[in-house]
Amino acid sequence: MQKEHQEKTPKNNIEEIIQTIKDHIENKMFIRIERAQIDENEKIEGFPLFQSEKLLLISKVVDFRDEGFLIMRIEDITEAYSKESDTFYEEICVKEGLQTKMTENPITDITDFTSVIRQLFDYNKFITIQCEYTKNELYYSIGTISSIGKDVIKFNNFDKMGIWEDTERLISLNEITLVSIEDYYSSVFYKYVKPFSEN
Repeated sequence: MQKEHQEKTPKNNIEEIIQTIKDHIENKMFIRIERAQIDENEKIEGFPLFQSEKLLLISKVVDFRDEGFLIMRIEDITEAYSKESDTFYEEICVKEGLQTKMTENPITDITDFTSVIRQLFDYNKFITIQCEYTKNELYYSIGTISSIGKDVIKFNNFDKMGIWEDTERLISLNEITLVSIEDYYSSVFYKYVKPFSEN
């Protein structure tokens, strides 16, 4: 069956957005995601893998580069689409192995962020967690999960100098908007930052 690229969906039409994402998952198509209420200039691009009632998991691609896996809230998505002009870009991504990478996804349950975090509790690399509606230090956290409570997780965070913070961060599960793993930024840090246990 020939793939049909779907242009921008009307803003806030969540039913059309969900259907567009579903079609792209079924056809293993490249997609663009916008979240205008968070960042009107941002476009998240890649191959969508799974969606639940609350979350979407996408294999992220930036300039033909593998940027790991990203889980976002469906409610934050304002547009989901692809263009005819994406056909050649998608073809290159496929030839570069960025589509087949989808089978390497370590997350199988995206019911909510609680289930996602539980699967990543023993994850042996760094995790990035963003609370983008929270305009303080919890806006962006990178490191490892210390413990998981009913509504809050404790998180070990390090700064841009690779120094671990003395105090664990308390992150509300309800405030999380993005979780990402295996992106280039955190992967490079993982090679050079000492494990928290050696702090």
